[in-house]
Amino acid sequence: MRDMNAELDQAHDVATIVHLDPSTIVKVYSGRPGCGCGCRGSYSTSPVSIKRIVANMKKRAHAPVLGRDIEGRTWTAPRIGVINDDAMGHDKIYFVEDAGRYYWAYTSPKRAR
Repeated sequence: MRDMNAELDQAHDVATIVHLDPSTIVKVYSGRPGCGCGCRGSYSTSPVSIKRIVANMKKRAHAPVLGRDIEGRTWTAPRIGVINDDAMGHDKIYFVEDAGRYYWAYTSPKRAR
């Protein structure tokens, strides 16, 4: 039986990524699966890199990808989503992750209240 709520959540996350505005992003990450510390990819705050990574995220949000992750599981589509209020102080982190690449986009840090 299909989980309609999961399908609706996935559709919402795809729409969120497709409408992501690079001007709201302050930092991006692109790297191979397995780690996000920078050992398997790189972080950037360059406007050129931000535009490129956001464009890749939008393109991959729709594309089914066949491959295996580092645990050997088969992926048929990218994982897509938004993390709100992360521990590093950013308002949101948008992500698109497939078997071959992780893309993360960070919004501005939260302001002290």
